[in-house]
Amino acid sequence: MGNSTSAKPKVNPDWIPVCEQALNALVERTPDILAAVVTTGDGFDVASYVPNDKMSPKKLSAMTSSMLGLAEALVSEALLGRSQDVIIEAEKGQVLLLSVPNVRGGLLLNVIASQKVLIGELLWACRQCCATIGDTLGSH
Repeated sequence: MGNSTSAKPKVNPDWIPVCEQALNALVERTPDILAAVVTTGDGFDVASYVPNDKMSPKKLSAMTSSMLGLAEALVSEALLGRSQDVIIEAEKGQVLLLSVPNVRGGLLLNVIASQKVLIGELLWACRQCCATIGDTLGSH
């Protein structure tokens, strides 16, 4: 009869441990991170660090994909080439959204940090995390 099958995201299972390990290293190096998610380009979570239940990895993943898509469209319209990162500074912290290089199909990183963290240090750590994931998975 009516078997409802929901669309399953196509996440390469080889990506999951690589992304989890990179997120763990990022969080260890940067203790003011409140949450971090690696997501596919179409908004499905691959790995996450969300220590409380006030944030949803699924929602963060979907919003990351949408925000980076909007940023790419804006940068393109402004004739500025390709967008690299989105940085949102808020009253109580920062949100960084980055693309992971070299991964066929695309991966994205969303990091939410407290206001204590220095934005330059956070951006550097996030870029290192993305480079680690991209270097590891880019050859697969």
